[in-house]
Amino acid sequence: MKSTQKKSESIFPDSYEGADKCAHAYHATIKQYADKIRNSKVLDVGCGLGQYTTLFTGRKNRVYALEILDVRDKRFSTGYKFIMYDGKIFPFKDNSFDVVMNFDVIEHVKNDKKFFKEMYRVLKPGGKTIVATPNRNRIASLLLQLIGKKDVFPKVMQEEGIGGKSIHEREYTYSELKHLFQKAGFRNIKTQGCWMGVRGKYNFGTDKFVIPEFAQTIFLYANK
Repeated sequence: MKSTQKKSESIFPDSYEGADKCAHAYHATIKQYADKIRNSKVLDVGCGLGQYTTLFTGRKNRVYALEILDVRDKRFSTGYKFIMYDGKIFPFKDNSFDVVMNFDVIEHVKNDKKFFKEMYRVLKPGGKTIVATPNRNRIASLLLQLIGKKDVFPKVMQEEGIGGKSIHEREYTYSELKHLFQKAGFRNIKTQGCWMGVRGKYNFGTDKFVIPEFAQTIFLYANK
């Protein structure tokens, strides 16, 4: 999840008052998964600040991170090998990793089908993937549709921020995302909704009793 907070603020959601409730749930979901990964070679594609990459370091894991620009926060820049790449072909051989992951990345990628195939290519047989991306049918988007402001993609999410201009090339529903991963060859696909509500100044929602189809974020888990 790309952060636009000032450097003076913590980007760990559990460490300051009035935190974004969605960010709490998002961070907790990733950490819960990360804590189960041991003795694995892990690739984070589009690591951003590095705050989620570092959750996978330790526990005898070997962690690699790819990004098109080095925008890492210095607090989250160690414990893994960072590599800049062209945003197209992952610079690794076939069947290289036990885990391939990305968080709030695929909605920014122009050629998503090729991106999914690259994830599949570098995973070892039986390897795991975890992906998180905004749900196109999240509550805020549905409310905008009700007042005639349906999202049109590509959509500029911010003009300035960490890494520059941010554009969502598209967003996915649950069924769309699952279908695309099936087409790329993944199996044992499972999806999970993370948080449900309205962000921003309202900061109102829940990470309990989430209706997956209307969750803020889709988490997808699968195997090669």
